Amino acid sequence: MSILNNIKKMIQVLKKINVLISLLNDNTYKLKERLKALVFIIISFIYFISPIDLVPEIVLGFGFLDDLTVLAFLLLSMDDIISNYEIYKNKSIKENKIVDIKDYKIDNVKTETDKSKFDESNNEFENRNKD
Repeated sequence: MSILNNIKKMIQVLKKINVLISLLNDNTYKLKERLKALVFIIISFIYFISPIDLVPEIVLGFGFLDDLTVLAFLLLSMDDIISNYEIYKNKSIKENKIVDIKDYKIDNVKTETDKSKFDESNNEFENRNKD
């Protein structure tokens, strides 16, 4: 059972890393938050490649333990940033939802002629999309 839990946790970590990459590439998101995330990543990367570690890589099995700890700390420190970005992304997707013209209703038709013009153009649109 613990192996399954570990796999689930690893999947959650990979999802967070994926969201983090998306955050860094999203030019529409807050610059301050993107820079903060970038600084955290750079610091972690420098520690990861640094030859000075709390636990040397020579110690087999435990050498990368401190590096993984820094990665875990990075993700925990950035949890608020990642969560806020996910909320932002979900909200922007809902706001920019594409509406199908078949679902669109006209309530403010001024005359019967305007309505018939709309119906004609709607029929032309449907006929073009059938092919």
